[in-house]
Amino acid sequence: MTRTPPVRFATEIDGVITAATFEMIETVSREALERHPVWTPYDPATDRHRVIDAGVDAEALDREFGRYEFCGLQPLYPVLQLDPLPALPHMIVAARFEDPRGESLSGYVLDPHSFGIFVAGRDFCFNRTLPALAARIASALASTLDSEPDRIFPMRYRSELRRHDGREIAGDLAAFW
Repeated sequence: MTRTPPVRFATEIDGVITAATFEMIETVSREALERHPVWTPYDPATDRHRVIDAGVDAEALDREFGRYEFCGLQPLYPVLQLDPLPALPHMIVAARFEDPRGESLSGYVLDPHSFGIFVAGRDFCFNRTLPALAARIASALASTLDSEPDRIFPMRYRSELRRHDGREIAGDLAAFW
């Protein structure tokens, strides 16, 4: 019989945002992913109780959420259950990418359709549903890396975290344009 490991929250993992230091952000960035490895859009109807159950003070959550006005995207909040991750839609998970040349790059995955790579202060974001745009982004990324798109793809990616079902977050990204 396989024993299920205990769930680990951010309070047990050094160097990440915890219930006591909870904050929201407007958009994902390299710096945000360095502060905390998983972010997701906040919907008060579905996420409020989950965040409070993870230890965030209800008044502090309301104050933080109140900083955002809704004429655009919902703010992102740090997912405090990190091991394994909960089954939430649209999670942005920090990952390391490696191109065929062996170069390691930081970025994120947003399963099942998007990923982003940070290079030279830019976020090169790819969306599988937009292949023409992805081709232009691949060219810009390759140029920034002093290479050609066919020399940086396929890439491998891996996160230190596990999905809600225990599977690792890893895979291969081939050119899809």
